[in-house]
Amino acid sequence: MLGLRAPQGRALSSRPPGASASLTRRIGTPVATRFTFAGGNLSKLARLPLYVLARPAQWLTPRSRREWVFGSGAGLAQGAWELWQEVAAREPDARLTWLVANEAQAEQAVDAGVEFVAKDSWAGFWRTLRAGTVVVTHGLGDVNRYGSGGAFLVQLWHGIPLKRIHLDSPATFALGGRLPAAAGRILRGMYRLSTRAISLFPVPSQLVGSRIASAFGLDPARIAVTGDPRDEALVAGTPASRRADSLRVLLGAGVLSGEERERRLVLFAPTWRDGVEDPTVPTEAERDALEALAQRLDALILFRPHPLGLGAYRRAIAGAPRLRMVSSEAVPDVNAVLSAVDALVTDYSSVALDYSLAGGHIVWFAPDRASYEKSRGLYEDYEATTGGHEETWAGVIAQLEARLTSGPEAAASLAATEALRDRFFEVRTPGAPGRVYEQVLARRDGGVAAAPAGLPSGSPAEVPADAATGTGPTVFFESFYGRRANDNPAGIDAALAALRPDVRRVWSVANDTVTVPEGAVAVLEGSPAWARERAAASTLVVNDWLRTPVADPRRQKVLQTWHGTPLKRLALGRPKVGLRTRLAILRQTRRWDALLSQSPFCSAALAGDYAYRGPVWETGYPRNDAMVLGTRADARAALGLPESGRVVLYAPTWRDDGRVVLDGAGLAALAASLGEGTTLLVRAHSRVTEGFEGAPGVLDVSGHEDLGELLRAADALVTDYSSMMFDAAAISLPLAFFVPDLELYRDEQRGLSFDFEAEAPGPVVREASALPAAIAGLWERPEAFAGAYAAWRERYTPWDDGGAGARVVERLEAEGFLPPAA
Repeated sequence: MLGLRAPQGRALSSRPPGASASLTRRIGTPVATRFTFAGGNLSKLARLPLYVLARPAQWLTPRSRREWVFGSGAGLAQGAWELWQEVAAREPDARLTWLVANEAQAEQAVDAGVEFVAKDSWAGFWRTLRAGTVVVTHGLGDVNRYGSGGAFLVQLWHGIPLKRIHLDSPATFALGGRLPAAAGRILRGMYRLSTRAISLFPVPSQLVGSRIASAFGLDPARIAVTGDPRDEALVAGTPASRRADSLRVLLGAGVLSGEERERRLVLFAPTWRDGVEDPTVPTEAERDALEALAQRLDALILFRPHPLGLGAYRRAIAGAPRLRMVSSEAVPDVNAVLSAVDALVTDYSSVALDYSLAGGHIVWFAPDRASYEKSRGLYEDYEATTGGHEETWAGVIAQLEARLTSGPEAAASLAATEALRDRFFEVRTPGAPGRVYEQVLARRDGGVAAAPAGLPSGSPAEVPADAATGTGPTVFFESFYGRRANDNPAGIDAALAALRPDVRRVWSVANDTVTVPEGAVAVLEGSPAWARERAAASTLVVNDWLRTPVADPRRQKVLQTWHGTPLKRLALGRPKVGLRTRLAILRQTRRWDALLSQSPFCSAALAGDYAYRGPVWETGYPRNDAMVLGTRADARAALGLPESGRVVLYAPTWRDDGRVVLDGAGLAALAASLGEGTTLLVRAHSRVTEGFEGAPGVLDVSGHEDLGELLRAADALVTDYSSMMFDAAAISLPLAFFVPDLELYRDEQRGLSFDFEAEAPGPVVREASALPAAIAGLWERPEAFAGAYAAWRERYTPWDDGGAGARVVERLEAEGFLPPAA
């Protein structure tokens, strides 16, 4: 057998004689490597033949329920170790094996007194092949990946995801070089196959469960709200005992001396950036400023880079005695020290959410927010999670000084941490390892898993059936993949609330920051409540692709409202559409039972680009009802704008390559050129992750849900290829078009559905310097485009009269999408 076996239940203070040499030969010494998704994915593809060869062994080898294997990329940590201890206490006759990847992990196993083998050895393969239950924290690579097929797989995770992960992140499938398209398809298939092997995925809340379901393509039934075993050190015992335990870990790791126990502790813990160097390594001047802060606060500032992160932190803080390194080798499990920390500084790391259980101050530090969001993506707007962040060490220092001294900033900071905790943790009671163990027994041994114990009062595992107003049929809404609750679905929701109060209105939301209309209920995508409500609905109303087929196509109807009349070509109308994309588009349109349209032009454009042959309901757009019937005074009041003065709305569309044609500096210049008394509103497209906050003279309204309210409040709209140009015509709002990339966008990237320059009912501007004069001309010479504007409105918004939502409700009843009212 490769690897060493230590007697279970007996802690070993040192390795057996001669163990060092044998471990190094059999397991290997850890080597600092630069891990990237591209490198990992190439290795994954190279291992494909080994997966195939291992299949017969998985089919033929019987598994034993009394055998468990555990592994974690972090060593004896990340909840796997806590679950090990639970199983060892509950099943003293079970055979538990820890699979180690390197010498450091082997040393941990020896010191803990547990049986272990090298994960990539024949012994690791055999133990994994025989185990009835396999526990991992990162993925199948934590154990012997070739022997895991067919086991009951418990997938713990190493943090609550803030950044998009796994199937949700484009970075996951990076391959680096130029490889055949088939390689990418094979890779995606391998990822999906590995996620299908997951039997149980414990989470601390439904919000986290919805993200996990999306990231892993996982059936919500395999997710259990039990609390996370990795957080046991943060909830068990008393605050005093938890702090004492954390201090013991730091003392044992040599980070602190005994006389430093009473000093304040600040922990800096950044995430990793897929092979890119951390932008937060302090300069010499910043190091000196941090050292001075630590002296003023009688504190120590601990630096714990991500194990995969790149940055010369040790060298950067050398010579500053109050700045200390806490490496992952010295402290494998960061949760073990969080209870001694008075303030945490981080960027996008999940350690912030774990630390919210400790209840200290959190300072968010993200100098590369825009580029990081673009490359990885986040599950919600960064500000929704953080409430604000710093971009320099100087800003971080100021925040720490304010929060670690008594005052209103300190109280507000602690309240923000508590609110973060309440959002992400439904279960905050000790005992998560036991609850996970009970779920394993119930599910693995063929029984039906009971609802996990420990859910606090007021946090049910599912939304009650009567949570939504109405007792009749259910209509299930989704807008922009659950990121918002607006657009045409919201207009239909309003009409149903007024005309059919018996209808239950349920909204799919991507996270709990999305506010749904009054009287409706929100269900988190991927949660058990989401699956139940979606399956029970008679009608699904969506404004983008329907990513998951309906549960019962014979009974359930899908109304596709889309989200605007298309100037740019869509779907099959775009240049260079590949065969695979064409097939996906055709599969998508087969899921629609009716398509909503704003005009005859819209009907032809959408049906043509999507090769759609079903019913088209030409009713006008319900999203514009409130705008048409509302007043400018009410819209401005809702936005906090003065009634007097002019308002210009700039609302560009998104570009496939991520370009922004007018950045913060350009917007600031435009705002200044418009003159005093004119307000410039800027709204980024829903698919653009960054807004324009911080540009002088600019009011960023990118997060405002009601597009009609923005249009009604404005005196002019500046856009490029956005469908808002058509909605604006419903209220005769003057239009200007800023299109510096017209040829590129029209001829190479998207294509346009008509001769835009010939029909435009306002000036078409190619240079930013010409925009101010073009905007002023809209008010000074309104007759210049009067004829073109009248034709534009007649062609593109003939039905937007404030009654579109009512017409849709009539069609829902007439076409059998809704049963008649009782």
